[in-house]
Amino acid sequence: MNRLFEAGVEGMLGTLDPYTSFESVAEARELSLKTAGKYGGVGLGISLDRRDPSRVVVISAFEGYAYDAGVRPGDVLDTVNGRPVANLGVAATSDLLRGDPGTPVSISVVRSGYAKPLSFDLTRSRVVIKDVPVAALLGPPADGVAYIRLASFARDAAEECRFALGGLNAATKEAGGTGVTALVLDMRGNPGGLLTSAVEVAEVVLPKGSVVVSTKGRGLGQEPRYVSGAEPAIGSAVKLAVLVNGGTASASEIVAGAVQDLDRGVVVGSRTFGKGLVQNVQTLPYDTALKYTVGKYYTPSGRCIQATNYSTASVTPALPTPPLL
Repeated sequence: MNRLFEAGVEGMLGTLDPYTSFESVAEARELSLKTAGKYGGVGLGISLDRRDPSRVVVISAFEGYAYDAGVRPGDVLDTVNGRPVANLGVAATSDLLRGDPGTPVSISVVRSGYAKPLSFDLTRSRVVIKDVPVAALLGPPADGVAYIRLASFARDAAEECRFALGGLNAATKEAGGTGVTALVLDMRGNPGGLLTSAVEVAEVVLPKGSVVVSTKGRGLGQEPRYVSGAEPAIGSAVKLAVLVNGGTASASEIVAGAVQDLDRGVVVGSRTFGKGLVQNVQTLPYDTALKYTVGKYYTPSGRCIQATNYSTASVTPALPTPPLL
């Protein structure tokens, strides 16, 4: 009955746009997790094996969590607490792995080159998803060329960017340089996140008082504009390059569009995804939610980020990011 209900609701919502959707209990929980950037689990990212969809494969293992216990990307999950996960699917496997911090969970994995499954006894903990998984200096440290990989836009994205730049600036000076002289901001494959985080990240590199993005749509008022209200973490003399590709979407495109329109830096890469829809999330009974579109985003010069006119064309939505456990 639940499947029939969800199929009916999705069918009705599908007449609107590809991004308006009903979120089941599991999907609503996943959405909340990605915006909060914190959860109770073992620090794994999993997905179905493309070669054999009956298998659940580890695609990422976070340092400080399951990675430290010996779990590696590429491992195929065999059992969780003694229960086989073959044909169980990602959502059900996620439920087995997540739980309250401090509680134990045992897993076994099949690893290439090993005749028998490997067993690991893990303890769930409060996992913090890093929006900035990598920050480094490129070339000689004294040259001050900084690289930041921005993977998502959860609540702490801007704070992590500022912290990373502070550390890189100090490292450059320790090496005899004058500080960060150039920044490569890598947003390739970044699917987006919170609008507020996009504005805050833009504030890291744009002059105070800059228009970052505006919105138009039903119930949004008189074309509200979002303006940078904080001092940037880097000066205007610091060169800026933003890396993008076809997986760069939504909040990532807001930041890239603002940098490009305001001539703050150069945007390098391939055409971005083109998801520029303003969406709200309405909580519903039984821990479900409705994610619906209310407007569109526009860059400072007035360009609409959204790539498709849904009244005349159809699109295939971006693939969902894998759950984090």
